[in-house]
Amino acid sequence: MFGIRSGFYIGVYTIYPFYFFLGYALHKEIVRIPRWLAAVFAGAGIILIPVLTWYAMTYEVTWIQSLTGNYSFVVIVLLAVGIFTLLKATEHPDKENKSGGLVKLIDEQSFGIYLVHMMFLKIGAYVIQWNPYPNGGFFTLLGIAFAVFVCSFVLTYVLRLIPGAKKVL
Repeated sequence: MFGIRSGFYIGVYTIYPFYFFLGYALHKEIVRIPRWLAAVFAGAGIILIPVLTWYAMTYEVTWIQSLTGNYSFVVIVLLAVGIFTLLKATEHPDKENKSGGLVKLIDEQSFGIYLVHMMFLKIGAYVIQWNPYPNGGFFTLLGIAFAVFVCSFVLTYVLRLIPGAKKVL
């Protein structure tokens, strides 16, 4: 708007508003997904995304690369819907849910995780210049996803201990 370039922007003509409104519709139960279907969506996404990414990178299939790196790819959307629905199913507002403690803890850090996760990916890809594809393929990608999540979670948790940072993160 002001002609100033920054390294961070979210365009309103992108997939992000869709996720915002879809999350609202799922949370308010305007759209209801059965748990079994949510589990299928999540399981399929957890399997398909790393497999397709590995295949695209190993055999240099650019059209698959463009899909797996895109938040509007239907598999990624269904994965998000599945995970959100399954996590939502752990909520029980009328009684204390002891199994929801970890989910609640992750939920409290989720915005911070979203903000900092890319930093860990950039460190691996551009600072260390490590390419995971020739170094283990599918299982390496799953390991990286888990490691980035854990590092982002821990960093966000620690940052939220700083006075005032909790309001932002």
